[in-house]
Amino acid sequence: MTQEIPIGDRPNHSYTVSKTPCTWTKPFEIAGQKAEGGNGVQVDERDGNTSRYRGHYLDRMSGGDTVNYSYEGLATFKGQMPEGATWRWTVAHATGKLRGLTGRGTCKGSWPEGTYRWSCSGRFRAPK
Repeated sequence: MTQEIPIGDRPNHSYTVSKTPCTWTKPFEIAGQKAEGGNGVQVDERDGNTSRYRGHYLDRMSGGDTVNYSYEGLATFKGQMPEGATWRWTVAHATGKLRGLTGRGTCKGSWPEGTYRWSCSGRFRAPK
């Protein structure tokens, strides 16, 4: 679900709010629980060929816990098509056995053949 609102002062200047379901092609594991996917909710300000954004991603884990990541980054466009994106993420909150989880890292995005692909890396410190 995406809602874009043009500001109207110049071409390609708009705000967008979106909620997007995400899945992992290679699920990672934290403290014995595998990431199962979830939803990303973000706000973008596009200005010309760049878009600055921030959001939250809520990931469901195989043990029933959730991990909420906050992130912010920058995307580039060629015309109306996205070209690439980078962002930094931080664990904002976790539930259940993962309560107290900390972590941070980076991600890069690309759009080969019109499909979103993300590559992320970082470090976690599991709760004691």
